Amino acid sequence: MARPSSRRSGGCRDSCFFGKTCEACFLCQQAGEKALKSVWFFFGLEPWGHSLTYLIEDMEHQSAREMLASLAEVAATLDKLYIPTRYPHSLPDMMPRDAYRDKDSAGAMAAAAQVVKTAKTICRF
Repeated sequence: MARPSSRRSGGCRDSCFFGKTCEACFLCQQAGEKALKSVWFFFGLEPWGHSLTYLIEDMEHQSAREMLASLAEVAATLDKLYIPTRYPHSLPDMMPRDAYRDKDSAGAMAAAAQVVKTAKTICRF
């Protein structure tokens, strides 16, 4: 579990360092998504979709869902970064690179870190 989400987290930091805040935001969403999907796989389940919110709400394992429920707000934050960080027509009159700031990527990194940490706890890494 740790490797895919950790690689994405490292990409977030690297992108922030080089001023690529929209890429950093997207990679943070990806880190959170991969971490939650690893929880599903840990319990022998098959996840579907990209929404962290739904990956939490649809978790069939009761105790895992209860642990993940505390991540509802950060999941929603990361969900908002899935499309507009990548597609030029997703924001009115702006390119993604012009819309996202250091504050956005810092918040996304903090949110992704929470998701990854909780996933590691659940999967006992």
